[in-house]
Amino acid sequence: MKTVKITLFDLGLNKVKEETLTKEALLSYQGEKTRLTLSDSSVHEGFIETSKFADDDIIGLWTFTFLNDETHDLESDYPLKNEQTWEFIPVSLITSVDLLLHSNPRWGGILTNKFQVVKPDLEEREKINKEFMKLMIERMKNGK
Repeated sequence: MKTVKITLFDLGLNKVKEETLTKEALLSYQGEKTRLTLSDSSVHEGFIETSKFADDDIIGLWTFTFLNDETHDLESDYPLKNEQTWEFIPVSLITSVDLLLHSNPRWGGILTNKFQVVKPDLEEREKINKEFMKLMIERMKNGK
């Protein structure tokens, strides 16, 4: 059986290193954005999950069900807001794994289900920061 490599990328989409595909290696990267290429040339993208499966021959990929990939907003009310859609991939079908380091949503990046890095709009972020500071100053003046 051919050895499959995991190619690790940083948030600049620069190749960092390669590792051999093993369950132990994947356990280090739970929740990171991943792109799997299968033997039929199909490509599957999502956030990787292996720790929940007793079967070493399956990799789980999940995406946010209600994520708008244009606005990067979750478009549903709680508890459905964080609902995930799962795909289960047999390891034997995988020919390559690309993994984006520090892309787990818990790192605080802009949400996307795609294997990409979304850079924030700096002008929009500055506008939000100014509005927030104005609000905080107003609250301090009013003693709240």
